Amino acid sequence: MHGAKRRAALDKPALDAVKTWQTTATNEGVNIMNNEITQIINTANELIRLGSSGGCTSEQIAAAFVLNKLNYIPAGYDMIEAWERIEAWQGYVKIIKREYMHLINE
Repeated sequence: MHGAKRRAALDKPALDAVKTWQTTATNEGVNIMNNEITQIINTANELIRLGSSGGCTSEQIAAAFVLNKLNYIPAGYDMIEAWERIEAWQGYVKIIKREYMHLINE
């Protein structure tokens, strides 16, 4: 797939996340993670280390999906509600799963 066809295959949150990721790349091609990705990774590592996190609800939910550990989803949310809650961050979850799992200290 090329160009517009490839972009059309992505949902809007994922496309927005890719655009953000692309704009954070340096001229040397080294990716500098955006703040949201860094927060989610830090929250995931905190959940692994402590079993809980001081991160906001969206960070905790996103980290739970990154870790594939739905028991980390805050009380009061089922899986679908949690996924919908982080609609703006779903793309970040996908990017982390694809590009940054080596930063998760499992």
